[in-house]
Amino acid sequence: MFGLLLGFLLAMRPAIPGKMTPELVNILNSASDNEKILVIVHMMTEYPYDQLKGMSPQEKCVVFKDIALNSQREIVEYLKTLPKEFVEVGGQFWIFNGFHLKATKAIIYELAKRDDIWFICHNGIIKLDAELSAEQDVTGRAPEWNITKIKADSCWAAGYSGSGIIIGHIDTGVLTTHEALTGKWLSPYWRDGVNNQSSPYDDHGHGTHTMGTICGGDGPGPFANDVGVAYGAQHIPTKAFDSGGSGQYVWIDTCMQYLADLKAGGVDIRVIGNSWGGSGTDLHFWDAVLNWKNLDIFPVFSNGDSGPSAGTVGSPASYPLSMGVGATTIEDNMASFSSRGPAPNQNPWNDPQYWYYSTWNLLKPDVSAPGYNVRSSYNNGGYTSMNGTSMASPHVTGGTAILLEKNSNLTPDQLYEIFYTTCDQPSGGGPYPNNNYGWGRINLYRALQQTPPPPHHNMRVQTIIVPEVRHREYTVIQPQVRYKNAGTYDENNIPVVCQIKRGTTTVYTSNRTIGFLAQNDDTIITFDNFTLGSCGNHYQALGIANLGTDTLKYDDTLKKNFVAARVYEVTTPDCNAWKIANADSGTPPAPTNPIWIVATTTEKQQISALDNQWWVTAGSPQDTAHMDCQLYGFRLTNVPDTAIEEMTLEWWGYHGSCVRNQLRLRLWNTLTSTYSLKLVLQNVTSDQLLTVNVPDDSAEAFVGNDGFFYTYVANDVYIKSSCPLLFTHTKDGHHFIGDIITGGDIGTWIGQVMGVNLYAPPDYDEYVKIDGEKLAPVNGKYYLSVNEMLQEISYIDEARLYVIDHPAESDVYPYEALLWPGIRV
Repeated sequence: MFGLLLGFLLAMRPAIPGKMTPELVNILNSASDNEKILVIVHMMTEYPYDQLKGMSPQEKCVVFKDIALNSQREIVEYLKTLPKEFVEVGGQFWIFNGFHLKATKAIIYELAKRDDIWFICHNGIIKLDAELSAEQDVTGRAPEWNITKIKADSCWAAGYSGSGIIIGHIDTGVLTTHEALTGKWLSPYWRDGVNNQSSPYDDHGHGTHTMGTICGGDGPGPFANDVGVAYGAQHIPTKAFDSGGSGQYVWIDTCMQYLADLKAGGVDIRVIGNSWGGSGTDLHFWDAVLNWKNLDIFPVFSNGDSGPSAGTVGSPASYPLSMGVGATTIEDNMASFSSRGPAPNQNPWNDPQYWYYSTWNLLKPDVSAPGYNVRSSYNNGGYTSMNGTSMASPHVTGGTAILLEKNSNLTPDQLYEIFYTTCDQPSGGGPYPNNNYGWGRINLYRALQQTPPPPHHNMRVQTIIVPEVRHREYTVIQPQVRYKNAGTYDENNIPVVCQIKRGTTTVYTSNRTIGFLAQNDDTIITFDNFTLGSCGNHYQALGIANLGTDTLKYDDTLKKNFVAARVYEVTTPDCNAWKIANADSGTPPAPTNPIWIVATTTEKQQISALDNQWWVTAGSPQDTAHMDCQLYGFRLTNVPDTAIEEMTLEWWGYHGSCVRNQLRLRLWNTLTSTYSLKLVLQNVTSDQLLTVNVPDDSAEAFVGNDGFFYTYVANDVYIKSSCPLLFTHTKDGHHFIGDIITGGDIGTWIGQVMGVNLYAPPDYDEYVKIDGEKLAPVNGKYYLSVNEMLQEISYIDEARLYVIDHPAESDVYPYEALLWPGIRV
């Protein structure tokens, strides 16, 4: 390793006047000559970060450790030669280049003169600020308000829970056996920097509360107290704060180093939650946070609870290296206690090389999150609500795990950018960014959506378009499947397959190759023809993508079940229709009642031509009895009711603008001799599709011994048109072309204008355009029909069909329209 280190140009720090913090100077001034004082020594040698780019975190750890030990060796060996009554060397560290030392003030003064020492600081104490809320909420919600506020539950619904991500934690410890945290501790990893106990515990409560917000509960599962953001993550707890909520610098150093040692050993900690902070200008933790960041560990800190005055942000949250988090309320107001920015305007804070983005300019907090009346787990095994930015920063810590689950390649710089660019910005807090909210309150779901996937190949079967759920028996279909390139690379020569199975037997296979498909594009592939069997055959279609480099296999195959069905229409042989003219709203008669009048062949064709929407046979809207009642009988030939799996009846109806405003659809029950299955819609204002599904266990009741299935329908009369209607018929069915003979041969009354009756003059001919696709021969003949909707009689002397050959890019329109008085359009 020495050969590698000799190749590095080691950076040197700018000198700090006096090389001792003001707090340490005051302690030394009041200390006796023989008193040993606990201090922390920071070495001048800095790590060569630029030269280590491209190394893995574990490789960087080796370099950091070697540089630290080599730079400390001479001074540590010297100090060990001095009498122990004057000096004791404590722990040596590489997460920052320094060591702990107990020494008399004479030795400390001597060390401060050395060129290889950057500065010496006192063993400071940080006091946790968070307090129990006065608004205790003893009832649990699943999830809590703060969880839904940042939309963590939306991330769960999208399939992300922080699974596979390891979170570090420095606090008062954690009650790992709490019901909301069971199974989330990554055993056996734990460090007690205060009392050196071997098993996790929390003798204060703060740590169990913050950890609950990070990962407590089970998200969408049955557990009632979903207090946490990333319920699928694992955590490594450490204890740097005692039962009174105080943490010495040396305890915190021990925990910071422990988590870094785990990272060096291959335990991939990706984010560390820190709900604590001290003086805003304290540099003691600078190197540790900088080195975490260089090891791909995202440092998240609470902003402090010294607000609302400006410039009250604590450190390390004030560092440009940290994600400092402020606290908001349930109404998205800024909590009054939340510390405000800006960060100190001094070196190294104002050195842009440490900024996440070029215009940072001392902004703090960076973002905000819920921190007032936040309910979470507690060290008594229950739950409590607390206030503080200590409660806010865990939302970002847990949220980081969710983003990393989607893309584990994200760097701290990328995570920071995703969080700050996706915040919700409460209207009362602008303009943004500012030193109250930072960039706003985090929106984790929006952050997740903005998180790019890691580089990967992924060909997804998006949808199976054809077949549909049902197809007519014996018909020929062409399967169609939509494929999407959901990866991050353009793809070439992608093999795709469509298969159809009947039971376990593959009865159809068709192969295609997609020549090229760009990233995020999709395409529809049409496969070879497939002929369905008889009614009742069940099939399963499979769309398959066979991209060899695909890294996500779960969406390579899509399945769709479909069935061969028999379709009966009004014009189908052995199907019948009846009507009751001028019916009222009473009980409909049984199908065998002679009051039903058999529909004529013309009327049956009319029903079919109108696509079963309107068959008007009764009075006018002014009548008191104007229900249009129809009865349809479908004879299910050669289909015993015991073989029916499902029947679906579809019927269109529209009430018009009449008195009763209702639609009715009823099925005749042959066992009870009643219309027992009913659908009634009231106050209908538009076309409505009424659908009834009869399952197999009910088919016997509705299909008679003679094979007939009866349905009664009724709707208020709708006068669709006073003009004759023109239809064409092709193999695809009937097509409505439009009204004809608008003016008629006697003219048309238009209405009154200023008391004067206006009439359109007679129009003795009519030219109507028929698009080519709506006029095609059936068995060598063209079929056109004219239907009268109001039981009027039309006199048409002659009909001619003109065929016009024209360029495909041009259209043809007849010079024909309604004749208005004195005007020809």
